[in-house]
Amino acid sequence: MAYHDHPHDEHRHDERHGHHHGTTDTGVDWAEMASLLESEAELFTPLYERALAWLAKEVTEPGLIVDAGSGPGVISCLFAEVFEGARIVAADGSAPLLERAAERAARYGAGDRFGTLAGELPGVLDELEYPADLLWASRSVHHLGDQRAALAGYAARVAPGGTLAVMEGGLPTRYLPRDIGIGRPGLQARIDAVEADWFTRMRTELPGSVAHTEDWPALLTAAGLHHSRSRTFLLDL
Repeated sequence: MAYHDHPHDEHRHDERHGHHHGTTDTGVDWAEMASLLESEAELFTPLYERALAWLAKEVTEPGLIVDAGSGPGVISCLFAEVFEGARIVAADGSAPLLERAAERAARYGAGDRFGTLAGELPGVLDELEYPADLLWASRSVHHLGDQRAALAGYAARVAPGGTLAVMEGGLPTRYLPRDIGIGRPGLQARIDAVEADWFTRMRTELPGSVAHTEDWPALLTAAGLHHSRSRTFLLDL
């Protein structure tokens, strides 16, 4: 299996700048998928570890890290491990997933500096006590109807000089050879086409859906963020 993704890293320099999981994504019940979400994130942990190691060179000694759209908290706990002095807040639309995130943090010995925030993103981030030094959104922005407005909402909750890191896009995951020995060759390509159609329908049916060209650096710039960087990570198992 090969997979890669692009985290875009943005820094804010003035006061204008700050995987949602619910049940709105064409009927998906994320809480019911908790075990699958955990297993998938654990499988992709080597990729996330490399992304966080890269971020650790960009972001030094953050006080507050927010994982927006955290799900069951696998990546949130990786942040707690990489940034030992930081307070971590996992934010998500699913309270059951956040319960699992808190339990995971406790098991990993980070419970004393781990908090959760349940509610609709990005609005629920207004409940943060203070702005985030690092706000991370991994494959969650595409679950929000207006992606540009969501990025602006995230940017508003980032501290001056802080960082917004967005992981979106990338090549599709590859599991199968071209010819698996059963039926017509090219099954993986046909699966990709079905998933692409589902993704388009999911985006269209989201509340407040707005079509934007998914040029992430341009969208981040439109949100008032500057000095973007991007990096691709490939996971080959």
